[in-house]
Amino acid sequence: MREIRPPIRAPPGRRGISRARRLPGIISETEMGDTMARKPDGWKLVEKLDGSKQAKARARAIVKSLTGEATIEEAAAEANVAPSRFHLLRERALEEMVRGLEPRTPGRKPAEPDLEAIEREKEALASRVKELEIELAKSRVREVTARWGESGGKRWGPRRRK
Repeated sequence: MREIRPPIRAPPGRRGISRARRLPGIISETEMGDTMARKPDGWKLVEKLDGSKQAKARARAIVKSLTGEATIEEAAAEANVAPSRFHLLRERALEEMVRGLEPRTPGRKPAEPDLEAIEREKEALASRVKELEIELAKSRVREVTARWGESGGKRWGPRRRK
């Protein structure tokens, strides 16, 4: 009969406790301490973005209002707008965020066609077609003269009935 062993417990405070997360009950949250996850940066992320001071202040106020760190009135005062205007700004920001997160087609966007290059290629192909048509005509003439020479000047091809 096989021996049943108790589950392996990770030492407290150890980073990367993926096994413990998969097997609840092995390590309590108090044993894991601060290793669960990073604390969210929240509105501090706005400071890393490009934009004017006014736009950043408005974005910071919107994030604070969404996370519950500030009331609408406090966030509107921080953004230096009226609460009614703040509602409109917040709604517009959320609409733009959702629009930006819409799924897109994978891969690179196709390159814009170079109309001048296409026109040059078209002209080159047209001249090449002319050359080939001339070569074909010359080839047909050579074929007819070769047949004429083989027949000794007699008419060749199907004979007509009189």
